[in-house]
Amino acid sequence: MDIFHLDKLSLFLLFFVPGFISIKVWGYLVPSQSKKMNEYFFDAVSYSCLNFAILSWLIIIIGKENYQNEHPIVFYFLTLLILLIFPILWPIIFKGILSTKFFQRFTINVDPTGWDHHFKKGEQQYVLVHLINGKLIGGVWGFSSSFPNPEDLYLTETWKVSPEGEFMHPIDESKGMWIGKDNISYLEFFKAQTYQEEKEEEEK
Repeated sequence: MDIFHLDKLSLFLLFFVPGFISIKVWGYLVPSQSKKMNEYFFDAVSYSCLNFAILSWLIIIIGKENYQNEHPIVFYFLTLLILLIFPILWPIIFKGILSTKFFQRFTINVDPTGWDHHFKKGEQQYVLVHLINGKLIGGVWGFSSSFPNPEDLYLTETWKVSPEGEFMHPIDESKGMWIGKDNISYLEFFKAQTYQEEKEEEEK
């Protein structure tokens, strides 16, 4: 694989695609602001070069004279690793490293907002929604949007809430509720616990 004899299209694919793949995978792992294609170019090329630098030992192996002819299956497998598999793995590995307690002491959280940081855990929980108009809505969290989309909230189950914010009972025949970002003042979160369990604890 002699890069000095590759045509322009091959060079573009070689130095852009691996980095672009890493950027897209990172975007799925960590919500980020959408960019135009031209804004990806230099980042993609930089990540591709970093990928090639780390895997230079593999590139040296498959770049040996007649290696492709003598070991065609291994050649194409290693090429797939370099151009596709490792560019997918690097963001996953990097995200895992940054998520460890050790590195969190020295780096900022990779989540773009507190909203994303909380809801990414996917834990079932009760949510007390304080609306801008002063009213309260209670319910069970079902889904929340992520950055850069508006911070909307969907409750799979809605509850009758007292003026003091106490969850009283589920609303009959409710199929949930969608609440837009512009209506939310702030949220309170409570551990998932059924109304029946709460009553049993009160009676003890």
